[in-house]
Amino acid sequence: MAPGVVSGLEKAGVLQPVEVRPPTVPPEPDAARSGPPLSPDQRACADALAEKVRAESFSVTLLDGVTGSGKTEVYFEAIAAALARGRQTLVLVPEIALTAQWLERFRNRFGAPPFEWHSDLTKAARRRTWRAVADGSAKVVVGARSALFLPFPRLGVVIVDEEHDSSFKQEEGVVYHARDMAVVRGSVAKIPVVLASATPSGESEVHARRGRYTKERHWGVEAGLRYWTFVDVVWLFIYPTLYFI
Repeated sequence: MAPGVVSGLEKAGVLQPVEVRPPTVPPEPDAARSGPPLSPDQRACADALAEKVRAESFSVTLLDGVTGSGKTEVYFEAIAAALARGRQTLVLVPEIALTAQWLERFRNRFGAPPFEWHSDLTKAARRRTWRAVADGSAKVVVGARSALFLPFPRLGVVIVDEEHDSSFKQEEGVVYHARDMAVVRGSVAKIPVVLASATPSGESEVHARRGRYTKERHWGVEAGLRYWTFVDVVWLFIYPTLYFI
């Protein structure tokens, strides 16, 4: 519509000028903000992840721990390391797992919410997040599998939570698995990738046992209790020396 037409409609009283303020820029997550105390086991895993982020080189770590063992707080330390170096972080989660509880834990740890990317966002919210990612102002993005294709200029680490979840697989249109594509993106960008799960997928277990991935396994605060997965049992019968040497 031509400017003259708009001016005419305004003079006729059909249109009324309204001041539109730009959206408020959310506060940035604070890497220096202290989190909850970690157990020695958790601290060892967290330090290992943070060191890989500081190294700024490609690696894949399979973070294996029982439900409730504190995997989220452990990989939060990797996020803090990326923030401290001025790098961005992408956290991929199954859409059903993106709950208010997870967002609240993040806010409590870093003092600010992350940017979100999922199907429930409006087009305007998606546009704001896309631009924030592109200009680097979005320091941490948490989202479903499609967030993997956002234009991060300074990506420092990719975290795939619940990496075993089948919802990471796109089965319509262009078929891909977001977990595997996250590894590819990490390789191209030369940054670390963290795959977290209480029940790692068979593919990730095989990669870890063949030395392609580094496995960080911890049992949480209840140390000493052996945690057996189905994959553990299978591998126990195939290669028992892996467990008893």
